[in-house]
Amino acid sequence: YFPDLVFVYGSAKLLVDNYFILRSNIQNENHQGLLDLFSNSIIRILHTIIYSKLSYRPHFLSTESMWKLCLHADPRLQNIEYLFEKISPENFFKIIDKHVNYHLGFCKVSKDDLLIMDEMLTVLLDKSMDMVKSIDEKFVEWN
Repeated sequence: YFPDLVFVYGSAKLLVDNYFILRSNIQNENHQGLLDLFSNSIIRILHTIIYSKLSYRPHFLSTESMWKLCLHADPRLQNIEYLFEKISPENFFKIIDKHVNYHLGFCKVSKDDLLIMDEMLTVLLDKSMDMVKSIDEKFVEWN
């Protein structure tokens, strides 16, 4: 049993759940905070993947560096990079890094980008859950 890994995964899962709650209740095209929540969810999922596969807890790394560690841990993850490119072919990781830090400004996200963000979080969370399950056979899904 790996309680710290379960905690790390659970933290990511609950944050992603909050993203989808906010996402499903958007009114009047008000996207404020959504990209911040998405960015933090991505960071937590990447952290979970790295920890589950490499037993390493990255701190203070850029999103791109964390992604490269994820690819090192599981090269099959490269199959979802097309989702990053749909959001921004050259700046996806910079967008995430910006929204993990405090910033002033308004957020406007297209409906197409929101759908891609939904898919990205779902795929990455499923992958991280599979990795945690492969290590911890007593793993119980957080609800």
